[in-house]
Amino acid sequence: MPRACPTCGANLGDVCPSCRANLDDPVTLLTERVAYWFFRLNGCLTIENFIVHPDFGDGGSGQRTEADLIGVRFPDRHEDLTRPMKDHPVLTVSRHRPLLFFTEVTLKQCKLNGPWRDPSRGNMQRVLRSIGMHTEDEIPTVAQALYSSRRFSGSSSEVRMFAVGDKDTGFANTYPGAVSLTWDQMLSFMFTRFRNYRNQKQYNSQWDDVGRRLYELAVNRQDRQDFVETTRLLLRNSIGGKLEPRPTSFGRARSVSGSGYKSDSRR
Repeated sequence: MPRACPTCGANLGDVCPSCRANLDDPVTLLTERVAYWFFRLNGCLTIENFIVHPDFGDGGSGQRTEADLIGVRFPDRHEDLTRPMKDHPVLTVSRHRPLLFFTEVTLKQCKLNGPWRDPSRGNMQRVLRSIGMHTEDEIPTVAQALYSSRRFSGSSSEVRMFAVGDKDTGFANTYPGAVSLTWDQMLSFMFTRFRNYRNQKQYNSQWDDVGRRLYELAVNRQDRQDFVETTRLLLRNSIGGKLEPRPTSFGRARSVSGSGYKSDSRR
């Protein structure tokens, strides 16, 4: 039987044309998992929920901090030599060396958590040691650059701080050197990748539920705007929080502007 849409209250069946929300969607699109799929589609190797533990002898001080996602992307990454996939520009700036990045994920304003900005806590040094990309002699220099400018550029590696959120207003001024990615930008990229390479990406039975659901939404939604708005409504954080709603016109998803990404289609 038809039920009321939880977003707008319309009693119009399983899919409300007002907000494009699927009321019976069986898959929870957790923010960290959706971020993971964005980076995975860009050829990144990732670790989720990375906890920085205290050193031996620190007593019962608990975890020092955690990163929602840590990733590495190698400079010679290529996929589909017949029609090469074009990755998101924020991940292709390091063309001749590996890119290591630490990512904070939120539903609201893009931000970097305090423990990653406080040199006195030494968290950056600990996580760099855990990853092992830099020697012990290099770590103080890399950590200091990340604390001061949120970016390290060396001869053999690039290290960046990323923040994912719904808005990035003022982010560049508050965190110079760091990279912000909005949900609209990331979802727009995923739509383009899945639609332009739907035949290649349809073989996805080994993917997790979130990856398969994102693919299904991308290939079945009316267009990019429809996909972005529908997926935004399905996003949840680990405690059930949602993105703040924004105005939509009845029966049509709101136009998404400033996606920051151009199609990699050659058509």
